[in-house]
Amino acid sequence: MATRVGIIGAGWWAEVAHAPGLVNAGAEVTAVLSRTKSKAEKMAKKYKAVVVDSVAEMAPHVDAVAIATANDTHVSYGLETVKHGLHVFVDKPLAKNLKDAKKLFKAANNAGVIGLTTLSSRGHPVTVRARELLESGALGEILYVRGHFHAEFMADPKTALAWRAQRDPAGSGALGDLGAHLFDLASYVSGLKFEKVSALSSIAFEKRPGGTVENDDEIAMLAKLSGDINGVFSLSRVHTGGPQSILVEVQGTKGAMRVRPALSVDAKNGGLEFAKRDGVYKSVPLPDRLWGKRGQKIAWDLYWGEFAFTELGRRFLEAIKTGKQPSPGLLEGVQAQTIIDAAETSAKQSGRWTSVAL
Repeated sequence: MATRVGIIGAGWWAEVAHAPGLVNAGAEVTAVLSRTKSKAEKMAKKYKAVVVDSVAEMAPHVDAVAIATANDTHVSYGLETVKHGLHVFVDKPLAKNLKDAKKLFKAANNAGVIGLTTLSSRGHPVTVRARELLESGALGEILYVRGHFHAEFMADPKTALAWRAQRDPAGSGALGDLGAHLFDLASYVSGLKFEKVSALSSIAFEKRPGGTVENDDEIAMLAKLSGDINGVFSLSRVHTGGPQSILVEVQGTKGAMRVRPALSVDAKNGGLEFAKRDGVYKSVPLPDRLWGKRGQKIAWDLYWGEFAFTELGRRFLEAIKTGKQPSPGLLEGVQAQTIIDAAETSAKQSGRWTSVAL
């Protein structure tokens, strides 16, 4: 019997990533909750689900809940979900701040339910293969790490103000929205932890149609990683010149790799490159076994979000069956939030070095 999933939030991202990804993975969407009734009804009609007005009303119809709402409601909906003994699939960032992220993590653990944070780069074979290269020793000892997540969705100053640029619903700006992905990817493919950061933030276009931007457009950040390794990271939601992209480069004593999961167009629009210490970067093939050994084939021409969430959905459903927390779980969401909070604190103090501590 398929795992029954309720969707909270029926906006664009739920429509193109959460719902289709979970269905592709083998789940059944059986209930929809949204503050916009017409959107809930549209999604419910597509999946032959019921429309509900609360988590309590949703609970009898589902085994798990996917939360695809604005950042300020992730924790409140998450706490209500785990209170009913339901597994939870939460969009990133896990919360607006570390205190709330920890609260949800603790509640889910106490309830004994499965939790996943949708750090979507982990749902791409590029990332899986990069981790294999790291663990094989091909890079040798790590020398330094650098990375960026540059997006264009607010590059035009005429783009109207959206909730992501407002502090109450979003918390931080590019730092939380993009940084959650970049920091998780950098940690995962390097095997290193962030220990302290020095960050500077800026707002490129403060005045927009509809109001004033209240959080960061861009972040420039230095980091000290475990083993006294240096890191350099850049975030921007106002980057022009091309579609959004995420990239992490890890340099080692034996070789180096550039990791670029797909974040635009379709799933094949990503890549992995490796260079020996005395060579140049060359593309690394991504064998079918990366998905085949997991009993799954995913079409390369899928929209990148649906592609990534199909793999995240598969991991979530597998975790429900086995009772073992998935990767990325809520813990990884908390860890990303720890870096986000430290960077935000540093930026408020003009780049003062700030410890990253749970």
